[in-house]
Amino acid sequence: MKKEAKNADTAATLNVQITGLQTSVKRLSGEIVELKQHLEHYDKIQELTQMLQESHSSLVSTNEHLLQELSQVRAQHKAEVEQLNWSYKELKKTLALFPHSSASLSGC
Repeated sequence: MKKEAKNADTAATLNVQITGLQTSVKRLSGEIVELKQHLEHYDKIQELTQMLQESHSSLVSTNEHLLQELSQVRAQHKAEVEQLNWSYKELKKTLALFPHSSASLSGC
């Protein structure tokens, strides 16, 4: 009888331990699933970060190119305006030499 009681106690203890271990396995399995999801999320964040860095680099490069182009266009525009101003002054000087013809031109 004592042996049977001892075996029953041992079996009950083992059942409690098994139940505890099964609970731990379920909890750990849940944690593994959660960690895998976190890892996938982290990988997606890394991928997006890489894409953003590449996009930023491309935008910086394009911006630098456009700034250079704008600088060239401004310089060209400035030179053209200066040329137009010079031409206008020369035209005024030339017209001043012929007051009669300038009066007839303005009368047209």
